[in-house]
Amino acid sequence: MQKCEGPLSFIEDPAQTPKILDIGCAEGRLLSAFLGYGCQCWGIEHPSYPSQRFLNSDRIVYLQNDLHVAELPEGAFDLIFLWHTLEHMDEPQLIMTRLYQLLGPKGAIIVAVPNFSSMEARRFKRFWFHLDIPWHKYHFTERSLGYLIKKSHLRIVKMSTYCFEQGPYGLIQSILNALGWPHNEFYEALKGSLNHRRSVHIVVQFFLVLFLLIPAFFVSLILSSKGRGPVLKLILKK
Repeated sequence: MQKCEGPLSFIEDPAQTPKILDIGCAEGRLLSAFLGYGCQCWGIEHPSYPSQRFLNSDRIVYLQNDLHVAELPEGAFDLIFLWHTLEHMDEPQLIMTRLYQLLGPKGAIIVAVPNFSSMEARRFKRFWFHLDIPWHKYHFTERSLGYLIKKSHLRIVKMSTYCFEQGPYGLIQSILNALGWPHNEFYEALKGSLNHRRSVHIVVQFFLVLFLLIPAFFVSLILSSKGRGPVLKLILKK
């Protein structure tokens, strides 16, 4: 069996067959990538998610259930992903406590949430790209998330506020929102939710995105270097 390298390189003494858990796995693209490393993969998704979308369902264990009641091997997982999921969930303290129970002694939890204390959140307020109410039930600052992690008996081994995927684009979308277009309209169009009656507006926004792309990249890089980027990304261990 191929040994897990690269994505698991920061785990101390990884297991022969590392176990991966993705909370809010959607169709399982992330887990499918780990199959190539010889990993055992579990994914948890909402019961309403269409199960026919799951990828490699013959090789990945998909559970459509609440994390608290899902049958999972405790203390067994080498890597747990909570990637832009925690802000959507009820009772985050119970979620983190449950993940502590599931995490192996040398495993790691990868967490990403919008940074409510970022420059973008403070500057754009209700126009902020990540202020996705009511889908985002909680908004975290570095301090509040750190408190939650400490109460769960976990420790932070690495933290960053830079996100190449959502940093520059999130700033641009916040600007578009502040200019008066419907909230995150261009982002929704990119995901396929295109209102053809609004196609001219989308085209105009597209050219604005091209114009703002390079400046937004450098602004995002500078803010992230000061710890004020739009996303909190952390690696946690016991």
